[in-house]
Amino acid sequence: MPGVITKKELEYNERRALVPASNIPLNKLGLLRVWGRSDFAENKKLGVWWQIKNPAGAVVETYSAWETFWTQPGNAQEFIGGRFSLNQTGIWTVNIALWAYPEDLLDQYYGTLCTVVSTMSEFADFIIASYVKL
Repeated sequence: MPGVITKKELEYNERRALVPASNIPLNKLGLLRVWGRSDFAENKKLGVWWQIKNPAGAVVETYSAWETFWTQPGNAQEFIGGRFSLNQTGIWTVNIALWAYPEDLLDQYYGTLCTVVSTMSEFADFIIASYVKL
């Protein structure tokens, strides 16, 4: 394979977790970072495309970019998407494709981006109807 996705990270609340990430708190802002490495014998321009879906299957981010310059053999290029709200509990998915210019598909990842969990206490809707002062 002339290139691979070497690392995937989810950034949230100034913290980072490797993808697939687990136990991500609800209602944080997420940001995906992806690194791709060129294993060609010559310099190549790398590009990336990804799509993130929430647990309901709705697309929350579609991102694509080509690097400005060229990646030397054995080096990696980082791609950083936009911010999106992790506003649903459950499993979020991502589909990533790494490309070399002009049209070589190098590597793909399709799977879990993260699992978002509720941080609310089970007593969030707890109401005291009455009490007796002793």
